[in-house]
Amino acid sequence: MVIDINDTLPLVLGLIESVSVTAPVDVDDVLPLPLGLVEGVSPFGTTPVDDLLPLRLRVLELVEFIFTPIVTPPVTAYDALDTLFGGPFTMQPTQYMINRVAAATVADVLSLADATNREVGLFKNDFAPALSTVIGDLIEADFGGYARKNGGVAESDIDPGTLQRILRVPAPVGGWAFKTTGLTNLPQTIYGFFLFGADTGELLGAFRFEDPITLTMIDQIVPVPGVYFRLLSDALQ
Repeated sequence: MVIDINDTLPLVLGLIESVSVTAPVDVDDVLPLPLGLVEGVSPFGTTPVDDLLPLRLRVLELVEFIFTPIVTPPVTAYDALDTLFGGPFTMQPTQYMINRVAAATVADVLSLADATNREVGLFKNDFAPALSTVIGDLIEADFGGYARKNGGVAESDIDPGTLQRILRVPAPVGGWAFKTTGLTNLPQTIYGFFLFGADTGELLGAFRFEDPITLTMIDQIVPVPGVYFRLLSDALQ
């Protein structure tokens, strides 16, 4: 006797669907039920094993499909809210909010407020600073006469051209000029400057000159035009 799989699938599916899926079910626990009936003498009579093999394989596929858990990638709470309500819903900050962020930053002793621990220096390696840059990425200048400089108490100004907030470290007396006083370690090429928190050990920012400056003799100067950050109007978006 040869069994048509299409004739037997309704029975097999009915048996599988009758098993409760509200509780954890092991595929190995479910298989004996449909397979036992198929292999037995019940609805089909005595059937050669070879004829039943395609049906056994099909039952296995069906059971594994039904009881295989659905795995979804993890999402953040904000992703879930956006999905649920059709977001994103990131707000547009007002100028008042931007002003408060600027005020909080210049008053923060761990960032700009502590003038005695905010040091400006030069670096001599060809390096482009990025968000992930740390002080160890920079090779500090070491020409004769070089030393880091401390500025004044940080201020929050407004650029009249863009109305953007400028978080500025005022220059010390004599400005941010770094001057050679000897021939030690010359020639030396300076690629940019940095702002460092001596008390925290954190690099606060760095700037790479568009054109590196090569020092070759005494009384040459590396001018730093200004030490500041620009708080863009869309910084909170």
